Amino acid sequence: MCEINSIEDINFNELWMKTKQNSSHGKEHKSCSMIWHDKDRAKKYDERVKENNRKRAMQQIEKLKINSKSSVLDIGAGPGTLAIPLAKSVKKITAIEPARGMFEYLKQNIEEENLNNITCINKNWEEVNVDEIEKHDVVIASFSLGMLDLREALKKMNDAANESVYIFHFAGITQWERRYKEIWRRLGREYIPGPKSDYIYNILYQMGIYANIEVNETDYNQKFKNLTEAANEFKQMLDIETPEEDEILREYLSENLVKENGNLVSKGKTMRAMIWWEKGKRCDENEK
Repeated sequence: MCEINSIEDINFNELWMKTKQNSSHGKEHKSCSMIWHDKDRAKKYDERVKENNRKRAMQQIEKLKINSKSSVLDIGAGPGTLAIPLAKSVKKITAIEPARGMFEYLKQNIEEENLNNITCINKNWEEVNVDEIEKHDVVIASFSLGMLDLREALKKMNDAANESVYIFHFAGITQWERRYKEIWRRLGREYIPGPKSDYIYNILYQMGIYANIEVNETDYNQKFKNLTEAANEFKQMLDIETPEEDEILREYLSENLVKENGNLVSKGKTMRAMIWWEKGKRCDENEK
């Protein structure tokens, strides 16, 4: 076993890769984009995004240094969670979204909002040639870091930015991962979460980018029309296949979901991190 004498001996990019591959979804080869190819899943996500006038997205946007002349590159744009409201206050946006289901709703939302300043690209970030899309003032990756080689992905984001880069990711185990762990424990299995924001910060640090970080606790409430809808949602994420496993899942959900306004709700708290840096500031160019 390799001896570690200091934190500098740790290759955080390799650690990110191993943690991602060893996570429960990684072992099942469920990439971030693969999960959202399904149009029905993308539709439900889009509906959640639009609740309360896009409240959560607007809270993120308020933290960005942008103006009416800004160009924004949105990596992993989903159904336009940030791109749609951002397009109303910046000059232009390039939205990159690899998942087919999400990409369809992205285009649909752009059409419904009658926006003409968003360019959509249906590719993984790894497949995008930065020279072809040109540099943007601000680069954003919001809860979309499905890349295995994160160091290379972050370097590419930094290269694509004229002014600043904003990364939004989770800090600590999420509300739904806590649910997954509890359910899998009842099934006699172990649920292993993926890597969180501490890996990102340390990879950036080893790249010579000394980023800012802000962590906030947010409510995460997921609504379901009935027990069957809730069970179907969890089954897809947890690879529950047998009738016996389905019964255990339904029993867990019956005990833990809260009845509210005719719906069943999974309630909890999640810690979210915003990691950001400005080009030319807090960076050691010699380290890159």
